[in-house]
Amino acid sequence: MTSMDQVALERPRPGATRSVERSSVRGVAVGALLALLPAAASAQQALSAVSLDSLLEVTISTAARTEQTMLDAPASVTIITAEDIAAFGYRTLADVLGRVRGIHLTSDRNYTYAGVRGFGRSSDYNDRILLLLNGHTINESVYGSGPLDHELGLNIDAVERIVVVRGPVSALYGTGAMFAVVDIITKTAVAADRRIAAATVGMNGERVADALYGMRAGRVDLLLAARIGESNGEDLHFPDLDAPETNHGVAADLDWERHASVMGSVRAGGFALDARYTSRKKGIPTGAFGTVFNEPGTFTRDEWASAEARYGHTLSPALRLDVRAWFDAYFYSGAYVTDVVETDSTTGTRAGAEAMVMWDPRANNRITAGIAFERNLRADYRAWYADEPVFAGDYPFGVQSIFVQDELHITSRLSVSAGLRWDHREGAKSSATPRGAIVLRPGTGTSIKALYAESFREPNVYERWYEDPGDFKSNPSLERERIRALELVWEQQLAAWARAGVSVFRYRVDDLVDVTQDPADELYHFANVEMASSAGVELEVEARTDDGTAAYANWSIQRTEDADGERLTNAPVHLVKAGIVRRVAGPLRAAPELRYESSRLTLDGTETAGGIVARLHLSGDLTRHLRVSALFDNLFDRTYSTPAGYEHPVTAIPQPGRSVRLRAELRF
Repeated sequence: MTSMDQVALERPRPGATRSVERSSVRGVAVGALLALLPAAASAQQALSAVSLDSLLEVTISTAARTEQTMLDAPASVTIITAEDIAAFGYRTLADVLGRVRGIHLTSDRNYTYAGVRGFGRSSDYNDRILLLLNGHTINESVYGSGPLDHELGLNIDAVERIVVVRGPVSALYGTGAMFAVVDIITKTAVAADRRIAAATVGMNGERVADALYGMRAGRVDLLLAARIGESNGEDLHFPDLDAPETNHGVAADLDWERHASVMGSVRAGGFALDARYTSRKKGIPTGAFGTVFNEPGTFTRDEWASAEARYGHTLSPALRLDVRAWFDAYFYSGAYVTDVVETDSTTGTRAGAEAMVMWDPRANNRITAGIAFERNLRADYRAWYADEPVFAGDYPFGVQSIFVQDELHITSRLSVSAGLRWDHREGAKSSATPRGAIVLRPGTGTSIKALYAESFREPNVYERWYEDPGDFKSNPSLERERIRALELVWEQQLAAWARAGVSVFRYRVDDLVDVTQDPADELYHFANVEMASSAGVELEVEARTDDGTAAYANWSIQRTEDADGERLTNAPVHLVKAGIVRRVAGPLRAAPELRYESSRLTLDGTETAGGIVARLHLSGDLTRHLRVSALFDNLFDRTYSTPAGYEHPVTAIPQPGRSVRLRAELRF
């Protein structure tokens, strides 16, 4: 998160070479997807406690701030359960999002980024996706960044489910909820029903320890979770830097990582308190930001801390009040080895409160309304060149918000909802954001949704205020980004054990914030320079038999373009994902997955190669208290890369080769 010295190009350089994508690879992926589905109905032994019926009846509040089932929610929703997480061996939020339809991941060997429905700006630090933990916003307010991997510090054994709501949701959550909202719901002590101690060892010196403790005493529910780990990482080869002066493109012993976290929750009646702290330090092996390639000492460190108290009370059968208050802190520091050591740091702290009421004036009508206040007490960025200060600024600000949503069930099969949110941020214009939905339930297990929504993202502190004399200037007049989206969703329960879904969507982003050069003074700055649009279709099939076998498959087809109809960078056209978990012998169960994506355009106009990455998770209970597992990631050791951001000296970043992780879990 340091200064930039290049412009992020969105179109291929004229005459640039491109890799050739073989249609046979796509055929293999689709064929494998189809082959996995029939197996879901044939397994004979129980593997999971979640049936399809129970999944469809799970109530979620992320999509509308009021409890609804997945079929009733006015949005395109995916739910990943704790049973799914355990069966497929997911250990981070990034692992989970990798299976969700319409989402593609990018890693620059420092941070992990999620693109949604073909939109994945390089190095945007996930500031266009809103991440929540039990409804509490995780994204910090200096860069708007949302952590997905070890920087999140999530002990995933503590997770009850993860809810992914695709599409704009600013009408409920405000800035940043442009392409998706991801809500991590943690377990109660009763749901955990155990104490867990686990150890993981893997290739490249990976070692991770997890602990989970749950206790219920009377009305008090306590859950504690902790994680600590480290990895030496891989030695990486960058073909673009294959020269004697750059160690023939090999970065050795620089991909290391250290992380630790602790989180806890207390619940008693209508009261809840959540708190977390996480720290992650990561070596940067790519020569980013003009650093000396293959020189140790370049790293970033991120720390996150938060606490939120909530209280909910039913005042009458028709009226409920929910209030919450929170405090968040984010600390970042980085060291970059050039001809000297350049350093930068960030501190962001904020406090806020919200009150929300749900009122049912009639049996078929629910009105949800709320008011929120947030004060960013500190929002600063500082940079030094050796011991000389380059930039130092603190820009605290406040945000006030009011939102209202009305949901009306016209008949037992037809409901409409409309919402509006007003946000005012100090130093910026006020914003009014609408949302509307029609949900038709023509028969049991069928849901047809017509959705329209708008969202926005306020430019973050770094984009608006950063400057570097002689190179980069601030832009206090930077305007917010806006997105408008239309979507039609059909969801159908095909049988007691199978469901399918289809989504057709189109969106347009205006006033996209990007780095450009001002011809008047030749200085770089952030400006509202682009628009982008996308259209696509998503298909999904899911099966969960009564005996517990589970399978999923999804296929996303999307086309993302700029104002001139040119394809955007880092935007695969096709995403195909499939997986199944079933018992194979005795207590052993296997969960293979295939993930295919088509090529992505890089910043210099070349393309990364499309292809398949396979995963295999094997697990089994050896005794009542001991579970062991083995995860084979990138099973066939495919060599592949994802596009690099403007800060890197290469066009694409190599992704991890085959890795093996062994885990032993003790349950008490």
